[in-house]
Amino acid sequence: MSNPKIIYPTQPSIPDPPAVDWVAGGTFAQTTYYFRVTYSTPYGESLPSIEFSAVVPANNLPRVASPAEPAAPTVATGWNVYASTSPGTETRQNAATIAIGTSWTMPASGLVAGSALPTTWGATLSFIVAPRFIPHSSKRAVRSDTYSTGGVRQTVMERIDQFMDFKMEWIQIGADAAAWEAFLASALQGIPFDYYPDAAAANYTTYAVTNTDAKLAYKAPGRYEVDLEFRREVQLVTPPVSVPVAPTDAAKWIPFTAPNAGNFTLAHGLGYVPSGVCQPLMTSAGDVWFQAVVCDTVNLYLVASDVGLTGLVLVW
Repeated sequence: MSNPKIIYPTQPSIPDPPAVDWVAGGTFAQTTYYFRVTYSTPYGESLPSIEFSAVVPANNLPRVASPAEPAAPTVATGWNVYASTSPGTETRQNAATIAIGTSWTMPASGLVAGSALPTTWGATLSFIVAPRFIPHSSKRAVRSDTYSTGGVRQTVMERIDQFMDFKMEWIQIGADAAAWEAFLASALQGIPFDYYPDAAAANYTTYAVTNTDAKLAYKAPGRYEVDLEFRREVQLVTPPVSVPVAPTDAAKWIPFTAPNAGNFTLAHGLGYVPSGVCQPLMTSAGDVWFQAVVCDTVNLYLVASDVGLTGLVLVW
């Protein structure tokens, strides 16, 4: 197993290939065009989508629809299109970032030889040694408790945040300390990052530090240490299509309306068995609770005290 690494800022979602059609124009023969698209974000340009193509009839111009708005935590300020008439050679076609929701149409003059596709993202902090004494889990509930005059407690449960208490005990003077300084300059702004517990594996979790200050404290001659708290960032859907692992940092609110009194199912749409669920938050009178089998890869299994009850379930 390799030492951990951190990639920062967090990697933006990779766009799914959008639709392609064509409009009348130009004097080109029937041509096969190849495309890839990227998101522009406040932290830079995302990695590209998978390649997609279209055969465009003669005397027509290809038109690429906008990719969908990405899910949190990615914030897209626009998108970019890369195109070519041969696979694997796409170059950027738009000079200015295209607004999400706006399509791109090839001009009658044809494709341009723009910049090459982005192949890397962000900066990498490679650990010289592995951190020790990492707890198995650290959770903190966000909830509101009120008490009646009779002492009955009423609770509104919002969510459970997950943390990692992190201590790097051995930072070497020189390049290692400089790399940690560069990472902290980003992380202390609250900018999320991706933590890989094994630098050689694909699995990662997106965190942000809760600290507003951090000190590379003296440990020994030429050695320093730092204490941080990482908060797991909540995503609303699964990670980018290029990540071949089930997400460890995905959460989703699912609304429901009970179709009947008694047992009913609620599709969660995650594509895997949720690692956790919260007791339903009711938005109507009545009660909804879980069956003995709570969930599987497709559904949540619930019980309603009456028909038509409404609420929300948080799954992750």
